[in-house]
Amino acid sequence: VSSVSAGAEHSLATAEDGIYVFGSNGRGQLCVDTGGSDVYVPRSIAIDARVAASFEATSVSSYILYTDGSVNACGGNGHGQLGDGTTEDKFLTTVLTDDLVVRIMGVGPSSKSVFFVGQDDVTYATGLNANGQLGVGDEEDRSVPTRVLFQEGVKILLISSGSDNSLALKKGGESAVPTFSPTPVGVTYSPTYTPTYGGSAAPTEDGLTFWFWGGPEAVGQESEVDVTTPIEVDGDVIHSSAGSKYSIIVLENGQALTAGYVEDLDEYSGHLGV
Repeated sequence: VSSVSAGAEHSLATAEDGIYVFGSNGRGQLCVDTGGSDVYVPRSIAIDARVAASFEATSVSSYILYTDGSVNACGGNGHGQLGDGTTEDKFLTTVLTDDLVVRIMGVGPSSKSVFFVGQDDVTYATGLNANGQLGVGDEEDRSVPTRVLFQEGVKILLISSGSDNSLALKKGGESAVPTFSPTPVGVTYSPTYTPTYGGSAAPTEDGLTFWFWGGPEAVGQESEVDVTTPIEVDGDVIHSSAGSKYSIIVLENGQALTAGYVEDLDEYSGHLGV
C-alpha cells in the first residue's frame, strides 16, 4: 500500500495493482454497487484506462483524480458535492470540470464540500455551503464546481475542508504569527500554542500564507456572521487541517495552533488539545 484516505466510515487505499476500498457503502461511496452492504475486506475497484493520480475520501463521498486532470466521484450527493449537476447519489460519475485541468483536490473526512485547484491556479468548489464554506460569496449549495473568490494570482498549495469551514495555504509572503480571539461565550479557554513533537525538532519547510472561510466558530471567532469569501491571515504556516467547527495549523517554527468551538465543556472530547 502506497497511500490511503479515510472518510467518516469508509477508506480508500492504493496498491501496486490498483485502488482498494472498504468500509461503509450505504451511499455508494466505495464507487461500486454492493447493494448497500458494507465491505469488511479491502476489494479492488475497476476504473477506466486513465491513470489515477490520487484519490480522496470525504464524509460520504469519494473522488479520483486522473493524470489528465479529470475527476470521477461517487457516493453521497445530497448537497451536490459530486459536482455532476445533480443531487443524486452515484456509484461513479464525472465531475463537471469542463476544460479545467485539476492538479489538487481539497477535502476532509467530515466534509460534504470539495475543492478543485487547476493548473492555471484557479480554484473551484462544489457541495454544501450552508456556512459559506465554498468561498463563493454566498450560502447556497452548488452542484457544479463554482469559482472560489480568491484574489488574482493566488497559488494554492493545500486546501482542507471541514464540516462547516475551509482552510487553505498559498505560496509567498513574510508575516506574523496568526492571532485568533478566544472561543465563543461559555468556553473558558483560548487557542493553544503547543509545540509539535514536544518542540524537539522544528520543521524546515518555508512558511506559507494562511486563508480561512466558512463558520467563524472554527477559528475561535465570536462573530455570528459566516465568512463567505476567503480571508487572508498573516502567518508562517506549513500545514493546516479543518475539522468539525475547529481548525489546526502548524507554524514554521514547529508550533501547533488550534482554535474552535465547544458548545458544552461536559461534552468536550479533547480535540483542541487543551
